[in-house]
Amino acid sequence: MDPTMSVGWSIFWSIAAMPIGLFICFFPLVLAWIGTAKESSDQNSPKRKK
Repeated sequence: MDPTMSVGWSIFWSIAAMPIGLFICFFPLVLAWIGTAKESSDQNSPKRKK
């Protein structure tokens, strides 16, 4: 590989790694938040029927 390609790839990966890293960090949090939101809505629905 010539040096210009490796520099281009390093810049590309440094830019691409940021959203990928954030996505990997926040994905479990989003799943947990969705899970708790579903649980709370499931718990609230029987109360509304009463």
